[in-house]
Amino acid sequence: MSILKQIAQENGYIFESQGTIMYGQKNNYTFLASEVGNGVITLMFSVKNDSAVQTLDAKVLKMEIPTVQHCSFKNHKLTVTVKGGMTKSKRRANVLAALESLTAYLSTHSYVQAFELTGETNDVHLYQVGNQYSFLTPEAFGNVSRDLDRSEQESLQTSENVFLGFIGAVLGSIIGVAAIVLVGQLGYVSVLSGMAMGACVVKGYELLARRFSTKGAIISILVSLVMTYFANQLDWSVSFARYYEVSIFDALPYIHDFVAEGYIDSYTYYFNLAVILIFNVVAAAITIGSALKNTKTKFEVRKLF
Repeated sequence: MSILKQIAQENGYIFESQGTIMYGQKNNYTFLASEVGNGVITLMFSVKNDSAVQTLDAKVLKMEIPTVQHCSFKNHKLTVTVKGGMTKSKRRANVLAALESLTAYLSTHSYVQAFELTGETNDVHLYQVGNQYSFLTPEAFGNVSRDLDRSEQESLQTSENVFLGFIGAVLGSIIGVAAIVLVGQLGYVSVLSGMAMGACVVKGYELLARRFSTKGAIISILVSLVMTYFANQLDWSVSFARYYEVSIFDALPYIHDFVAEGYIDSYTYYFNLAVILIFNVVAAAITIGSALKNTKTKFEVRKLF
């Protein structure tokens, strides 16, 4: 069970597994908690000082509340990253302590809930607007909903350009190739370089195709696998060329021959290739899942709390 789900069940908050978010009210302040990956949890409020012109000092807030790791205050939106912990119970305790301390601090310093753009304090609620979560008034929500509806109609009239998407995937893969070769020349097989390939290919396709569908997912995976194989060949070609003082492009077509003849250790060659391919597929799957999810919720609008 996730930390946010456990906290929600124990304290009467609302948890949504689809977005891995929890929201509700603490000491009369509406908040949103979200898990942004690797167990990192953020808390979001929208507040203003109603008794005087006063800017919330993020540095002071961080110093006064020990469970706060990072803090930002822009316009009226306060975003806090909660300190982690070695155990799940410690991270849970930190989230609860941060919620208690933050709302107490806001109350003590006369902050009230506000519309995140203008600071208006009447009838402010938490809404989902596409893939974002915002503190808005009903009037502002109506305006952004209409804008999003127009964008959705325009998007529906725009077909997915598979050819340009393919070009984008190939261009994105160049970054992945560079990462794999660079790290390989340093003498390492990096998980991050394999993941960079998968992520860059997907983002490249999505950027130029202007839409992302199952076709885009299949093309992205195929491109990332082919280009990862090519990057591995290029990496070995660079090493072979440097050692024997020949051209990289002269060595590139004969890498498999070099493996077969024992110039390159076959175990090392196939192990390196397998590691990069595995993490490439993992990264591509994660990025594709996120892209498809974002496509599904891109135009969703609703009141949360």
